[in-house]
Amino acid sequence: MGTFEVARAISSKAENELWWLGLISGIAMLLLAFWVSGSGRLYNLTERTYVILFWVGFMSLFRGIAQIGLAFALRKAGKAAAAA
Repeated sequence: MGTFEVARAISSKAENELWWLGLISGIAMLLLAFWVSGSGRLYNLTERTYVILFWVGFMSLFRGIAQIGLAFALRKAGKAAAAA
């Protein structure tokens, strides 16, 4: 998902002035994925559950930020199309 967000942000750079939000959220998702995948040293089920819930929460947060940025870009594009 992080790779997709980074690719989407870079490809929409010309049309979307908030492209950097997608880039930041994609990089953060990639970092979190590497962090969670490296947490194999946690053998306690309770600790592993907390790590996974923490990771899912952050992924949802970053996805929401990227979607809000996209919504503002679409709103701006709609206003520009209506004015033209």
